[in-house]
Amino acid sequence: MTVAVAILLAALAFAAAAYPFFRHQRRAAPLARGSSLKELNFRRDHTYAMLKELESDYQSGTLSEEDYRKLESRFKSKAVSILKELDDLQEERPLSEDVEDDIEKQVSGLRQRKGSFCPRCGARQTPDARFCPDCGGRL
Repeated sequence: MTVAVAILLAALAFAAAAYPFFRHQRRAAPLARGSSLKELNFRRDHTYAMLKELESDYQSGTLSEEDYRKLESRFKSKAVSILKELDDLQEERPLSEDVEDDIEKQVSGLRQRKGSFCPRCGARQTPDARFCPDCGGRL
């Protein structure tokens, strides 16, 4: 009886350890037409990071030139397709005139407040001050 329990436990332990090797791996889904802007930006940044890492591996001698060229062309074509998707997504949603007007109002508001902060340290100033009380810089 003890031997049967030990064999059963050993079989269960082997099955639990071997399961990750036998399960089916899900592949990354190709870029869908409706991919979100955030996801596309993440994929673009990730692809750029991989290109930088690939370059550093090649410079350090870890990769042969043939492997480097092959992987570089693969990542560059991936980056191009992502950039095309980003362009398509941004063309679908052009900025409306209302949004542009809001941006202009916010920029003009920030420009009017320019004199109320020190250009050196950014401390808030009184309207009649000629020198910054924090850093002593001329206003």
